[in-house]
Amino acid sequence: MYLDPPYFVKRAYEYAIDAKDEKFHRELLEACCRSRAMILISGYRNKLYDSILTAKNGWSQVTIDTHTRDTTGKDYSRTEVIWRNAQFMRARQENKVPLRLTKDEIKENKINPSRGKPIERKAIKPKAIKRKAIGRKTIKLKAIKRKAARRKTIRRKP
Repeated sequence: MYLDPPYFVKRAYEYAIDAKDEKFHRELLEACCRSRAMILISGYRNKLYDSILTAKNGWSQVTIDTHTRDTTGKDYSRTEVIWRNAQFMRARQENKVPLRLTKDEIKENKINPSRGKPIERKAIKPKAIKRKAIGRKTIKLKAIKRKAARRKTIRRKP
């Protein structure tokens, strides 16, 4: 399982729905420590994550140098951290995903078995894409609406 939660850092902008409080992150990390699933978590280094996702608790980490850009277009160098739990590292070392199949799944030669109630799939008809001419460019209206919706979810801190 790959988790990319809202980063637990101070930001100039916040999202309309945000999870930047310590309680949210502490509960998330504690649940990850109890889990038997293979887990990867990405984020920026911080005291909370470093105090919970420790080698003693079965976690290792790798850092990645990267860049990010703010709303004005200014570039910043960043170092991201990927925390990996013991189950992930064991699977990586053994080059084998620990998956238990039922007798029927083995008989049917399934690799990634579905669990629980089967999902009913419905045929989806493709919708015509409306386009709007702006100057010499033609822009898809859906893309314009997505950008507008994204701008509404980010607001400046007072």
